[in-house]
Amino acid sequence: MSFPGPSAPRLDSGAAAPLAPSRLTLGCPRRVHSESARFLWKRIPQAYKADKELAQLWDVGKLLWTRKYVEMFAFLNSIAPGLSALNQSTVARFVKAHGERTTSLMGKAYTTISPEAASGLTGMAPAELLALLQASGWTEQDGMLVAPAAAAGDAPAAGAAGMQQLQQLTEYIVALE
Repeated sequence: MSFPGPSAPRLDSGAAAPLAPSRLTLGCPRRVHSESARFLWKRIPQAYKADKELAQLWDVGKLLWTRKYVEMFAFLNSIAPGLSALNQSTVARFVKAHGERTTSLMGKAYTTISPEAASGLTGMAPAELLALLQASGWTEQDGMLVAPAAAAGDAPAAGAAGMQQLQQLTEYIVALE
C-alpha cells in the first residue's frame, strides 16, 4: 500500500486532497478487514502520523480492536465535531455499518438483551435501535429486547430429526454386532 507524498494530489478547487490514511483507518474495520487494519499504523508514513485527526481515528480503531464499543462510541461522539467534513462522513458511514452488522450478530447471539447493552454495542440511540430491531421482528417485553423466534426453515426440529438419526444409528450398531 502506498500513500501520496508531500506533493499530494489537489482537488478541483485547488485544496490539497484529504489524507488517505484517515479514511483507511475506519474503512478497513468497516469492511471487516480488521486483520489488515491492525497493521495499518505501521505502514503509514511518519509524515502522516503527525495529523491530529488521523491519531484520533487510530484511537477509535484501537478501541474497536479491543471491543470496547461503549468507550469507542463515547470517544467518537467527543471528536466528531472537530473532524473535517470528509472524515465526519466516513465516521457516519462507519457507525451505520457497525450498527447494522452488530444488530445482525445480536440476532444470532442473543434471545434477550437490555436496550442499554444493545445501544452500547451498536452505538445507536435506544429509540433508533428499538425502531430498527422492531422492523426486524424483535419485540420489547418487561424492559428487555426479545429476538424473534427462529423461522421453521432455519434449523431442523431437534426432536423429530434427532430421534430419526438416533434410531438409524442404533440400527447400524445392532447390525454390526
